[in-house]
Amino acid sequence: MTANTADANGIENEIELNGVFVPHVTPLTSEGDIDEQSLRRLIQYFNGVDGLGGLISCTRVGEGPVLTFEEKRRVFEIVTEEIDDDLPYVSTIAPRSTDEAVEKAIAAQEAGTDAVMVIPPLLFAWGNTSPEMRYRFFQELDERAGVPIVLFQVPIESYWYEPETLGRISQLESVIGIKEASFNVSLFTDVVHTLKNDGGEIDILSGNDRFLAQSFMLGIDGALVGVANVLPERWVEMYDLARQHRYAEALEIQEELLEVKELLFRQPIVTATSRIKYCLKLQGIIEDDYVRSPQPVVADDERADLRDQLITHGALEGDSQ
Repeated sequence: MTANTADANGIENEIELNGVFVPHVTPLTSEGDIDEQSLRRLIQYFNGVDGLGGLISCTRVGEGPVLTFEEKRRVFEIVTEEIDDDLPYVSTIAPRSTDEAVEKAIAAQEAGTDAVMVIPPLLFAWGNTSPEMRYRFFQELDERAGVPIVLFQVPIESYWYEPETLGRISQLESVIGIKEASFNVSLFTDVVHTLKNDGGEIDILSGNDRFLAQSFMLGIDGALVGVANVLPERWVEMYDLARQHRYAEALEIQEELLEVKELLFRQPIVTATSRIKYCLKLQGIIEDDYVRSPQPVVADDERADLRDQLITHGALEGDSQ
């Protein structure tokens, strides 16, 4: 599906959110600064993954919660410089207010991103907020920023949008897609059906890596999963098989990658960024696996397990350190 929107200057955009999108990590030096060289090398690595859908910066896996907006904007600029022209590029913002959402969405687009994924403001989880309050937030963002927007159904129940509310929000002109990551099969199915039957012309990406292959059976447009930082070619292969209705083969790949996924996103899930960075460091793609405090560092026993999995799947030589 191609989503058509108009930016703040009235210029039409055509952005396809199809395939596997990787919410890439943000490489940092051992001093905690953005490692620009490693970031450029990482983006070039993803450029070389045949059939990749696109990239997204500064999600939770990309350490968005611990980066300043100035640092994020620098990440957006670097990725814009390195990413292949034919790959859609989405940035992430986590605004506290409508005014801040407008300001950051415009700044992200000025830095070169094609669209902005909006993490719901904390106020949305403060008791029983009305569907109208949630809709008005995006309505005002649509009117004032005019930047292509990707919605985010986060895996926290208090933040969830009801399917009917998403259907209404999806009809706003600037809303081009959604990452549905509730990890609730029933809600995910209801959201997909509502958007397909009563929503706007938007693309649907699954963030539910626990049942990703099954998600594709509903005819959605793709996936946006942090686990695809590691072995991205295999996740793309699974998606391609599902698009060909070869679901049994897609499910086989999902089963093969199950141990990798469970290692990366076992509890505490907040350690996933450190685990992913360790894998990318072992592969020589990034220089350091440093994560900014208070994020925990991957444990020694997990390092050994992750290294073994990379070797098993052919992403690392057996004698690599």
